[in-house]
Amino acid sequence: MFATGLVNFALLKALELHLVTQIASGTLSMNDLWFLQGAKIAFPLWFQIFFVFLGVILGFPAGQRWWYLVYVEKKHWLFKVAHDKKGKK
Repeated sequence: MFATGLVNFALLKALELHLVTQIASGTLSMNDLWFLQGAKIAFPLWFQIFFVFLGVILGFPAGQRWWYLVYVEKKHWLFKVAHDKKGKK
């Protein structure tokens, strides 16, 4: 549950570090980063913390729902493939 938030935070930091490193080395310029449209490279701390909590808050119920669908209701596509193979024999 907490891992989702940490992974989200780590990905944001990795993207930020990569872009800053590329700009500092001169391989990228701010004109190359058209997708940012003039936004700051470094996300504010409140934005980063918000996404950590958002990942935790939304990740836990999403994981529970996935577990219920896959293991209780057996609606995963692999169960359907296995059932179809068993019927063809």
